[in-house]
Amino acid sequence: MSLANSSTSTDITHSSGRARIVIVDDSRTQAAMLRQLLQQSGYEVFIAFDGKQALQAVDEHQPDVVIADIVMPVMDGYAMCQALKSDPIVAQTPVILLTALQDPTDIVRGLQAGADYYLTKPYQPDYLLATLEGVLSRPDTSGQNENALEVEVQGHRYLIRSGRQQMLNLLLSTYGSAVQQNQVLTQTQHKLRTLNEKLIAQQQQIEAQQRELRENNQRLKKQATRDSLTGLRNRRAIIERFHEEIERARRRKEPLSLALLDVDQFKLFNDTFGHPAGDIVLREVADLIESRARVSDLAARYGGEEFALLLPATDASAARLVTERVRESIANAYWPQRRITVSIGIATLTADALYASQDTNNTPAEGQRPTDAAEGPVELTLLLARADAALYASKHAGRNCTTHADDLI
Repeated sequence: MSLANSSTSTDITHSSGRARIVIVDDSRTQAAMLRQLLQQSGYEVFIAFDGKQALQAVDEHQPDVVIADIVMPVMDGYAMCQALKSDPIVAQTPVILLTALQDPTDIVRGLQAGADYYLTKPYQPDYLLATLEGVLSRPDTSGQNENALEVEVQGHRYLIRSGRQQMLNLLLSTYGSAVQQNQVLTQTQHKLRTLNEKLIAQQQQIEAQQRELRENNQRLKKQATRDSLTGLRNRRAIIERFHEEIERARRRKEPLSLALLDVDQFKLFNDTFGHPAGDIVLREVADLIESRARVSDLAARYGGEEFALLLPATDASAARLVTERVRESIANAYWPQRRITVSIGIATLTADALYASQDTNNTPAEGQRPTDAAEGPVELTLLLARADAALYASKHAGRNCTTHADDLI
């Protein structure tokens, strides 16, 4: 570095009137970002991409401050600083080293190299500018070197020749940078806590919405399979449950029965006492059917004044017992306007019949309900048709009685 005829930086009056800064960084992106920051703050900026280029830039531009990264090819920041400080002509030029300060020996190496200040990376622009302003406003302390000072760090001894003021500046800048980084870390932690609280609140809101959605879905499902007047299951529920029960009956080789219950002379009751009274009767009948049925049975309002009772694992004899218990409880109940009775028709699919129909397409019996044939399995259509025929027989026999389809054979 040919600096023999150079003036000291304290005697330089730059023609631009602006302080000159040499940036040394092998990352062109980082160097460009720092240059833009410094130029916007009124500094005249020059860039070098390694230590050797930095020495040439100092020789050419005679800067007021050098800001250098440490890890660089060709010549790192320590070697560059040591070379700069070894030249008495430019030794007083302040050098600010940019470092992550991951090891205490970084500070010692900076002292050995003669660095003046440290800035930790990533740096805060405002803090960097404030540090730079402070460096430029401080008097030259390069002549304050004293005898070498031996220090021990992490079991190793180092010989430091920097002056007391330079050492103090370097150590204080290191501390200041650490404080600044800690403040940034604290702010970041606060932001993370705030963000985490927001995320927790959002998660809780999502969970509440999911619970509400599940509850709404359950309500909708219930509404879709429940009769709004009586609270019993509806025709759709019978069809859905029948799919399950017929498969279970086949697996276990058990019979399956279905009963249809119709309130006797209900139209006449409505015409005489009015529909509100008729609705009360339907609700009471529904309660009596459900209360007398077994836990495994499915009671449903099939339509109008007609009810259905699905009886799993129930043969013809057991089906008669269950339905007769229901019929008698309705006939013997207290009714304020007039006595209410029901007529019942039962049909049963035996285990043998279910097994035989497993792989065949049964043709629905004559008189079957077309809508049911389209909605449910053939077996359900067959049961409905036979139970309906048995119900008609009960009506024809004088009402308030139970008939099984087998009785019609």
